[in-house]
Amino acid sequence: MSLKSVEILIAEHREADKVFDELETVIDECFMAPDIGESTRQSLARISEFLDKELAAHIKKEDEGLFPSMARFLPKDSGPIAVMMEDHQDIADFGQRVKEGVESMTRKTSAEAIARIRDSGMPLIRIFRLHMMKEERVLFPIAENLLSPEDDRAVLRKFEEIASPLVAQ
Repeated sequence: MSLKSVEILIAEHREADKVFDELETVIDECFMAPDIGESTRQSLARISEFLDKELAAHIKKEDEGLFPSMARFLPKDSGPIAVMMEDHQDIADFGQRVKEGVESMTRKTSAEAIARIRDSGMPLIRIFRLHMMKEERVLFPIAENLLSPEDDRAVLRKFEEIASPLVAQ
């Protein structure tokens, strides 16, 4: 059985991965030429907004939509759900540091701001990509085996409450 909620989360992973590709490119550009141009500033602003809105909404969908449904069958304090929630905290922490670096860049380009974006952005990208792999290869297949169509509809209703989708549902 394929769950619509899982399909949505996977589609959002693909959209997020595109943004992280862009962040990786921006970090490379900043490393090569610390005096960044307007297009790089615009990219950083888009990335920061994505982290603040779309990625935060995606994580909330999992934390408040999918995981509670799965927690009826699996422990929340250990195992796959606990690992995913720890990853979410790491993603949020590194994302916040990237956003702070971007905010600092809006006032003045500085080596410190560029370093903050690089030093937080690279671990963010790595953690997110590993997280996606764990969800798609382990957690989502478990969800598809455990959750019923009714459970899926309940998760989808929660997604609608959270809103801010990365891709059309």
